[in-house]
This record gives sequence, C-alpha cells and structure tokens, in this order.
Amino acid sequence: MRRHVLLTTVAALVAVLLASAPAGARTTNDLRGTVRDGQGEPLAGVTVGYYTSDPNGNDPDELVRSVVTGADGTYLLEDLSFDTSGQFTQYLRFIDNAERYPELRFWEDGDSGDWVRDVTMLRSGSVVGSVRRSIGRATDTTVSLTEIGYLDATYPRPRTKVAADGTYRFTDLRPGRYHVRFTDAADQYLPQCLGATSEGDCFREDAPLLTVSEDQTTTLPPE
Repeated sequence: MRRHVLLTTVAALVAVLLASAPAGARTTNDLRGTVRDGQGEPLAGVTVGYYTSDPNGNDPDELVRSVVTGADGTYLLEDLSFDTSGQFTQYLRFIDNAERYPELRFWEDGDSGDWVRDVTMLRSGSVVGSVRRSIGRATDTTVSLTEIGYLDATYPRPRTKVAADGTYRFTDLRPGRYHVRFTDAADQYLPQCLGATSEGDCFREDAPLLTVSEDQTTTLPPE
C-alpha cells in the first residue's frame, strides 16, 4: 500500500513539473548561408557571429559561436539553440574582417528546420545637408537618423551636430532607408522630420525617408 502511494505521489510530481515547463521554449537548428557583395560575388573573410541578448538589458550580449566565410562566401553554424519563450532574443552579426563593408545585424527567431540566411554586404554611403534658422544658433541643432528594418541594439543611432555655417554631414552609413529627425537644444524650435513634417508624423508609414546608396553621397534639401 505504501509503495502504491509513493509511486502515485512521484507520478503526480512529475506531471506537475512537466506541466510547468515552458512548452517549446527552445529549439535547435543549423544556420547556413552565403555572403555576397553588391555585384553578387562571394565575400571571404566575413565573421558570422550568433549572439543571445537579454531584451530587458539585465545581462550583456553573449557570443555563442562564430565562423568565418570561406572563398565561396558560405558559412555553416551547426546545432544552434534558439530561445522561443521570449526570455532571451537572438541575432546574427556579420563583420567584414578587411573593413570594406559596414557591419550587419539581424534578429532571428529560430524557426523549425534548417535555417538559411543569405546576406548582401554593401559599401557605405554619405549624406550632406543644411539647416536654415531665423533665430538662434545653427550649432544648437542635432540631426539624427533611424534606419528602417535594422537591428541597432548595442550602439546609438547615427547623429551629428550642425556646424556654424548650418551644414551637416554623415559618413560611413549603411545603405538603406532612414527616418531623419531635427532637434533644437535651445528649444527655440519644435522637433521636426525630413520634409518639415511635425515630430508626430516622423514614423508614419508615408513619412518621407532618406535613401542611402552604396558609394554615393546624398544631398538633402535645406530644412
């Protein structure tokens, strides 16, 4: 009788533990892909790193594993563990060891099955523009950029102060699309965005965007 009660208790305890364990909290997949340049040629010497990140910022990002692309631009990371519970997030980081191309990062969720991430790395672009003010100093104006669809978790968004002559310049930007925001440190002007839209319109779907292209300098109209 005692043995029967003990077995029943153990079985109940196991059932409780199984029920409390997060279902599907982790999955294991392989990661493979090819890194190419803007002309479709394979890129060798690119470090591909897989990182885990605490979305609450309580723990530093951790490099789990990394490989370097070969002559054919391919890479393979095997048996990567993905957290699907939301407690941690994962991202990929692509770094050109020859420093020819800006770094790339992508969030990943570890869907079931082998995982393919082909990447195109492009050389950087530049942006120049000017700000017109009827009162106050041009140097009180800060211009900041927010790239669309890019992970920017560990370092600040590109921003620069306007020079005394009202001009500004960004260099070494990743090609892509950006929101542009102008702010005044002296609070003599309300924040505004590209195209003189109000701050509340900065991130609307139809808000004007800046396009940065590989090896090109984009000139913005005066704001």
